[in-house]
Amino acid sequence: MENTQPDDEDVQPLTPHQAELESAMSDNETILSEEARLDATRRLAGSQRAVALLDEFLREPLLRRESELSLIASYRAALAPQRKLPNELLSNIFAHCVSGLTEVPATKDKAPWSLSYVCSRWRQVVLAQHDLWRRPLFIIDGFQWDCRVNPGRRYASLMADVLSRTGRSMLSLKFYFKRGRQGDWELRHISQCLISYADRLHELSILEKAGESQDFPSDALNFLEDIPFPNLSSMEVSVPIFDLPAPFDWLRLQHLELANIEIGVVPDFHMLRALLSQCTSLLSLTLRVNLPTSPVSGIPAVMPKLTDLVLYVGNVNGQIITSIFDILAFPNLKQLVILEDEDAIWEFGLTSVVIRSGLLSKLYVNFYLPDSEWDDLLAGLPCLSEVILPWGSLMTPSTIRSISHGDLGPSLTKLLCEASNSLDLFLDMLEVRMSTMSHGTQIKDVGLIFDHLEEGCSSPDAQLELEQWRNHPRVMELKKQGVNLSLFRSGEVAVDEFVFPCEYRRTDMYDY
Repeated sequence: MENTQPDDEDVQPLTPHQAELESAMSDNETILSEEARLDATRRLAGSQRAVALLDEFLREPLLRRESELSLIASYRAALAPQRKLPNELLSNIFAHCVSGLTEVPATKDKAPWSLSYVCSRWRQVVLAQHDLWRRPLFIIDGFQWDCRVNPGRRYASLMADVLSRTGRSMLSLKFYFKRGRQGDWELRHISQCLISYADRLHELSILEKAGESQDFPSDALNFLEDIPFPNLSSMEVSVPIFDLPAPFDWLRLQHLELANIEIGVVPDFHMLRALLSQCTSLLSLTLRVNLPTSPVSGIPAVMPKLTDLVLYVGNVNGQIITSIFDILAFPNLKQLVILEDEDAIWEFGLTSVVIRSGLLSKLYVNFYLPDSEWDDLLAGLPCLSEVILPWGSLMTPSTIRSISHGDLGPSLTKLLCEASNSLDLFLDMLEVRMSTMSHGTQIKDVGLIFDHLEEGCSSPDAQLELEQWRNHPRVMELKKQGVNLSLFRSGEVAVDEFVFPCEYRRTDMYDY
């Protein structure tokens, strides 16, 4: 006979309580247990009906409570202090919040877009505050452009919406092209939009992402050719300047920044000279271009009104810094900044071309200056009031003594340079300049960079602490006379972005 008993694995073990009930129950007890189960089930149903009644009874009070809490929150928001601010003060707060460019397109979490989503009143104030929208950054992304239907028309519509919020404010527009090119017929929609606002445009930037020059064809900017710019005074360009087809009034420009970010390509300096010769009203010029490796012949173009010049220079493939001064003349230059791009050196003859600008009052160079050039440089620029040479060589004792009596740098008021392992020579110089023994001006702001250790000092920190302790009385006396003296370790001076007057103070310096 077939065994019908279940396997041991199929039998669920009884809990101790179940085993006890099963062994103890008689037939009568089984009947009583069933009745008890039914009775418990009826009681449970009654409890559930009671709970349902309570839920129904409490539903309305709970909803009413949520409504009252929401109403109280609304009243609190309506009575919040910021609600009482007048629109004029609110506008000033918004102006401080939005200090940069307005990105287009942008996400809702970026100002000023985010401010317009807080409440209806804030939106009205933001839309009516024209200055918040007068500096848009239009990002034209080739990848996103290719993924959209009619991108030029849609982008022009968005651009028109932003520019319509500027009222009659003068505009500062920045275009940023990246990742590929856009069809000319698409960009024509942007051109049609800009024509209506061209008379209010006084600053224009046309930039491309670094390293993508090969994706930027010469005809990509043809959409600008039909736009007049009658009031344009400032321009920043990192695309090839000669590809700009717009009828710019170069004579009106006052500020120009040119960059050539295509690696290894040197612009035609004869064409650059011809272009800049038209910019006779320029006050400031920034050049970040690859310099020629051989001298440029011809007569320099005179820039009669230029006062500020910033040059980014390097020594890749033997680029010649003096070539800038071969093609341009700056008879009224007041401020000169020369920044190192890569491996720049103070080449032979650079001092002689720099001192042609006899009116130069502020000089900043962030790469090595040979100690043999100090005397010639200071002697040739008697109007210098600020000299910032954070990575220059040490001045010789004779140069420092000549500065003391005003024979060199007679107009100096601010000096940042490297120092030897002692303050003594510089303190002597400052004390003489503060006295009647010198015919030079008083030097009131001095920063000294220590890159040399005195014998017995284990670290630059120890060297600086020793100098502070040893010269404290003299320094405090100079401080009483209005001299501000700061000491730095080498490598601690932030000079990536330099603007006169020099803001070189930092929290990690030793300040008397």
